Amino acid sequence: MSRLWAIDVEGNGQNPPEIVELAIVRIDDLRLIGQPKHWRLRPKGAITPMASKIHGIWPSDVEDCPDMEDIRDDVLEWLGNDSVVGHNVKVDYDAIRAAIPDWEPKEAIDTLRIARRLLPGRQRYGLERLAADLGLEARAAEMTSGVPHSAPYDATLAALLLLHLLKPLTNDIADGMMREANILDQRQGMLI
Repeated sequence: MSRLWAIDVEGNGQNPPEIVELAIVRIDDLRLIGQPKHWRLRPKGAITPMASKIHGIWPSDVEDCPDMEDIRDDVLEWLGNDSVVGHNVKVDYDAIRAAIPDWEPKEAIDTLRIARRLLPGRQRYGLERLAADLGLEARAAEMTSGVPHSAPYDATLAALLLLHLLKPLTNDIADGMMREANILDQRQGMLI
């Protein structure tokens, strides 16, 4: 396994959503590398009060931030076409693709699908619930000084979840699990 990026976005609550925060965390050979890189963004549309209550980002927090067009090249330089991973990654993938249509990662791996396969029979598979059950919250908070629903915290938590789930597996099984959880592979679907 080569480099991939754990990703998370927070949106403005509109339909279609605009990104107000984007975070990425580098993973090399199933090891977390460095601290999260993140951007706060000023959306064109308003941030809804409901969205602000969830992620804690208010309009005044982003009024002096760049917009997506200002950071587009920076994001592309960081991510390139490397594979990405996230919890329910389709949401993050779709939001980034809407903002940066020429971004094309090799794979988009969903930790939600992997968790459902490797941890069957749970009532809930939300990122926060899994993190609490598996004891991953403290490390994510320590690494990011963040809180749940901040993009750096959630991207880090998705990375830690992936590593936790795949660590006990052989490389071949881990690679197969990630292939099956790739939402961009039209042949996938076995993990649903």
